[in-house]
Amino acid sequence: MTTQEASSAVSSPLVQVAEALDRLAARVERDCNVEASEGVGPIEPEWARVLDELAVVADQCRTVLDRPDVLSVLTKDPAW
Repeated sequence: MTTQEASSAVSSPLVQVAEALDRLAARVERDCNVEASEGVGPIEPEWARVLDELAVVADQCRTVLDRPDVLSVLTKDPAW
């Protein structure tokens, strides 16, 4: 079991969801954001659209997680 898995095992479901969304947003930003990626070769327009939409969803996840009301709820959880 990894440290992250062990940490999640004692976290509340809400904290687990927040952590998963944060990891997903980071992964999409790192691996799928065509505009932010360096050295990405030409890709088909349909895939470019899909990757752009994934980047938008990742940004939305991060925006929600950074909202003061969401942070307030998460920080009340001792597992956060």
